[in-house]
Amino acid sequence: MVKILLRSSNDLRKKIAEAGFTQTEFSSEIGVSPKYLSAILCERKSPSPKLAKNIACHLHVGPSDIFNYRV
Repeated sequence: MVKILLRSSNDLRKKIAEAGFTQTEFSSEIGVSPKYLSAILCERKSPSPKLAKNIACHLHVGPSDIFNYRV
């Protein structure tokens, strides 16, 4: 099983803002609740591989630019 870890919460927050989204708007855009996105940003939850890819796609970066993968 692959564990997906956020590289930097601050970097992801910055990328979301630079893309022109609030956290609430971005959570809606990627199809999760604001609470779940907050849990990812606070590193209490790990996204699924599909969600990690979706987040990266909406921010126009590669998944490995935002997340680390541990097997």
